[in-house]
Amino acid sequence: MKQLSVSLLILVTLTGVINAQTKTTINQAALAQIVTEQGNQMANLFKAGEYKGYIKYLHPLLVQASGGEAKMIELLNNQNTQIKSKGIVINSIVFNPPSEIIKSKNELQCTISQHTELKPAKGRVITYTTFASANNGKEIAIN
Repeated sequence: MKQLSVSLLILVTLTGVINAQTKTTINQAALAQIVTEQGNQMANLFKAGEYKGYIKYLHPLLVQASGGEAKMIELLNNQNTQIKSKGIVINSIVFNPPSEIIKSKNELQCTISQHTELKPAKGRVITYTTFASANNGKEIAIN
């Protein structure tokens, strides 16, 4: 179960997407709000099982490494089935505001902390994880 939970957390927020144009001056407050909002959107899509929208937030290399969009959705559905068969429920996924957003080459980068509460058959599991987020300034729409 521990390995399953870790895999779930890695997939939940491996990479967030910032819907903003890259500028010379970075508006920290505005971008921090966007990162947090999109992290919450991503978490809600994941919890609802809407994986087509969810994977739009993942780094394209991760989706490609899993065998493409259809294969990634299949993997997520299989993982969700396994989790539910063990009686595990995701109670909540919450993001803290991101770290300072920096520009490196053509990317905006930051870290963002996530708190996830899982409810197994007995007890409760709360995890605290920090993820790296990067964006090259292109908008990505959720279908």
